[in-house]
Amino acid sequence: MNFFCRKKHYEQWLAQRQVTLKHFCLTAAQALQVAQMLFAR
Repeated sequence: MNFFCRKKHYEQWLAQRQVTLKHFCLTAAQALQVAQMLFAR
């Protein structure tokens, strides 16, 4: 999992690594929901 401040920073990161796999972004709220689902007891 990687965190980026801005979409432009994220796009630069992808370009530098020539990422071609399908990917998606989450908002902070969505990321917290996923974390709760993964780590809740």
